[in-house]
Amino acid sequence: MLWGEPKDPDSCIAITYSCVGHGKPCCHGMICDPDKSSAPCIVDSSPPVSSPTLPPVSSAPVPDPTKLATKAPVPMPVSVPTATPQKAPTNPPVSVEGCYSMNHKDCLPNGYPADQNTCNIAWLPDGR
Repeated sequence: MLWGEPKDPDSCIAITYSCVGHGKPCCHGMICDPDKSSAPCIVDSSPPVSSPTLPPVSSAPVPDPTKLATKAPVPMPVSVPTATPQKAPTNPPVSVEGCYSMNHKDCLPNGYPADQNTCNIAWLPDGR
């Protein structure tokens, strides 16, 4: 079948045949040209009338959001504060008093009079 020819001879009028007096329309994509004496069916050069485009239809089922099961909100876990690690206690520092010395390294023994011979006596602030 050529373009412009009818699928069924009784369904429409083919291209270049007269469209007057047959009671049938021109075949798809053609119009009757009444300006010609023979009124032939000619190719329709007017832009086609477009039908509204429907949105695409998904074949996937769409769940009803009102019927979806929901869970109650769960609070975020909260970390329990812990005490910062502490160092083990140490013995308190021993208070060392200074002392007098005659050799600049050893303290004079208790009861030794340091105020009588002061020429060679030195004060040791750390008391060693």
